[in-house]
Amino acid sequence: EVHDKFAAKFGRSYGNGIYKTHLTEDADTIIFAMGSVASQARNVIKKLRKDGLKVGLVSLKLFRPFPVSYLREFFKNKKQVVVFDRDVGYGYEGVLSYELKAALYGLKNSPFIKGFIVGLGGRDITDKHIIKGVYKAIEESKTGIITHKTDFIGLRLEELGDYDESEYFKGG
Repeated sequence: EVHDKFAAKFGRSYGNGIYKTHLTEDADTIIFAMGSVASQARNVIKKLRKDGLKVGLVSLKLFRPFPVSYLREFFKNKKQVVVFDRDVGYGYEGVLSYELKAALYGLKNSPFIKGFIVGLGGRDITDKHIIKGVYKAIEESKTGIITHKTDFIGLRLEELGDYDESEYFKGG
């Protein structure tokens, strides 16, 4: 209701006020992000589609209360979701990633969900980062082999190559 009043007054809308979609109708792979990360991902989708990938975007506009029922309905029967977070939560995943996994838990035909953490410390998020994440998530969903619960993209940690997280994250 508030979203509709805002749209009428200012002449612009943000999807349904909860999330906004871009090219999701035929998409097998959905990028799930918020804010500037979603804006960057939106710029990359056209290139990924030219490469033959059916990729779309869900840009979350409302985080709390987390829109579980809307997202369960939207994501049923999608193949994979690539989540880009600009934070690290206490569980070693980004908050969007673990909130989405919790929301879709037990959903019949739920998608493969792969989380990436990008842009920490104010680092830029590039098209290359988004593309790398999408391709890696698609590959892992096909093989069923998950290299890391959460991957970091665009951090100095990557310079170490295929890192062993036990060396860097003791005790957990």
